Amino acid sequence: MDWTFLEQYTKQAKLLLRVLSLLLCGVTFFTATVPGWFAEKYEGLPADTAAFSTVPVDADPAAPRITLAENGASGYVIVAGKNACFSERTAAAEMAKYLKKISGADIEVVTDDISESAREIVIGRTNREGKGTYTVDRAFLGDDGFVIKVAGEKLVIAGGEKRGTLYGVYTFLEEFLGCRWYSKQFEIVPSVNPVTVKRATDVRQKPFFTLRDCYWDCAQDSVYRAKVKLNSIQADSPVKPMEPYIDVIEGVGYSFEGIINGSRYFQKHPEYFYVDSTGKRNPGQLCLTNPDVQKILKEYICGDILNHPDKELFTLYTNDSADVCLCDACSAVNNAEGTCVGTLMRLVGDIAGEVARIRPDATFRTLIWGNALTPPALTPIPANVSVQLCSIGCNMAKPYETDSPAFCEYVRNWSAAGCELNVWDYSTNFTNYSMPCPNIGNIDDNIRFMAANNITGYFMQGNAYGNSGEFGELRSYLTAKMLWNPDCDIEAVKTEFLRAYYGAGYRNIQAYIDFIAQHAKERFDIICDPDQMLVLNEKQAAQCDAWWDAAEAAANGAGELARVQRSRIQMRYLKSELRLGEFSRRQSLSSRWDEGEKLYDDMQRFGVTYICQGRALKERDRLFFIQNANEWKQ
Repeated sequence: MDWTFLEQYTKQAKLLLRVLSLLLCGVTFFTATVPGWFAEKYEGLPADTAAFSTVPVDADPAAPRITLAENGASGYVIVAGKNACFSERTAAAEMAKYLKKISGADIEVVTDDISESAREIVIGRTNREGKGTYTVDRAFLGDDGFVIKVAGEKLVIAGGEKRGTLYGVYTFLEEFLGCRWYSKQFEIVPSVNPVTVKRATDVRQKPFFTLRDCYWDCAQDSVYRAKVKLNSIQADSPVKPMEPYIDVIEGVGYSFEGIINGSRYFQKHPEYFYVDSTGKRNPGQLCLTNPDVQKILKEYICGDILNHPDKELFTLYTNDSADVCLCDACSAVNNAEGTCVGTLMRLVGDIAGEVARIRPDATFRTLIWGNALTPPALTPIPANVSVQLCSIGCNMAKPYETDSPAFCEYVRNWSAAGCELNVWDYSTNFTNYSMPCPNIGNIDDNIRFMAANNITGYFMQGNAYGNSGEFGELRSYLTAKMLWNPDCDIEAVKTEFLRAYYGAGYRNIQAYIDFIAQHAKERFDIICDPDQMLVLNEKQAAQCDAWWDAAEAAANGAGELARVQRSRIQMRYLKSELRLGEFSRRQSLSSRWDEGEKLYDDMQRFGVTYICQGRALKERDRLFFIQNANEWKQ
């Protein structure tokens, strides 16, 4: 029955449902056919009672060391350059702040115009460098790389001035002293006494991926992003813009629709627009061999680039489809180039030539849809052009290399062209943000595949609209770690995250993650109904609930409990959609209403306020709570 007509009468509807529930008391749909199911008990896993610490174990306690702080005191000063950039001044301040938290020692921050002393923590570019003690190869390290080394009695952390030195400080605090930044709200800062560093320390790091971005709401915080070394903002938060922190790779995007709008131009200039498969002009895309279209796009983009001297990446997007013009002129170019994007790549090359003249430091990028399996055969791709590929249409249930052969062919073919490549990837169900997405285990496989095929930029799009009721923080953290070092031990990283973030009952959440992966559909997409991703029966849902119950019971304190309960939203949402457990049709209508209200209230309490992309929860008084949770969207 369609109950939506009752939405405006929710109080009356609830009263009616309570009456119906009394009349239907004792009637069930399942217990008569599947006796004994609901009498069974399911158990969670016991809490991990072992001591937990993120401080690294010292494998060589006898090694010679320098001592930065002991018993709340230090004989060191932190030295930054007198003319240091903002990022390096921030790095020095962060080093002092966290060493105070870790050791209790107040270590003064000074500039390099004071007299040099033996015991210094040198941060960034200073006049201490190059005096026969140490050098920093910034050409090799680039903007993001760094060195951590001991030179005499000095600890030196220095690298690329835009971000590298700051990344070096956060890496030292993390890898040497055990700090962790698991989310923008949750960090671990251990107490360490004494704070020592081996004299043989000489670490050099730079990232594999030069552009690293994660578009989850939980990652939309500039300070958190610096701590996990995400260096790019490819899209602004749709909810709340981030406050600036340090220089990152920011871009400006241009769409065909934004420059040559169909509603404005189509009536007077239908020739500007593409010929579709019916042979008619259509405002959905542009005709890229039209000289006026080429001129308008080039003049607009090159003129606008001059308005953004602080940006270094400029992207031209076709409209949101893979359609191309089938007119004779466009078809002739595409046939000659052996690819459906021949006209686009010729246009991009022409614009890129002008970009190189007016902004030689800028990169010009375009998005290539997956139907363009091959790059152009005749037109070379200029050095200042970056090509962004897209994983839309892939099977999210499996690692791409296992079950998305067309995507893998597309990546390998464009990789062979030798141009700079980025990938736009996805990690959520965009029609059901709070639905369990059973593919966490694919994150590392997919990123390693990208690395093996010379992808140097990566943009992960998830739920950017609000707090995650699934595993947004875990996904963001794992993605950041893999983008910095695709060879990291991701299982160890994941296990540590689960233990720290969810507490001693974390093994239950790991069991749940593994279980839903085992019961996922063989194939699912980024836009699909819940039963197209994952189907559980009553017994399986009850086992999942037992794991979540055990994780809640083991939580230590309000913070841990809230994190467990917020991530449990996904299981409750799934049961609402599949009519399982407390949302089953065997339950009374009144009980299902109450459980719906509880789920709604908890989603609001935890900030899980968006059902899907761009569509928030309705106001309470407009809801009919026995509907599936997906129906609660505006």
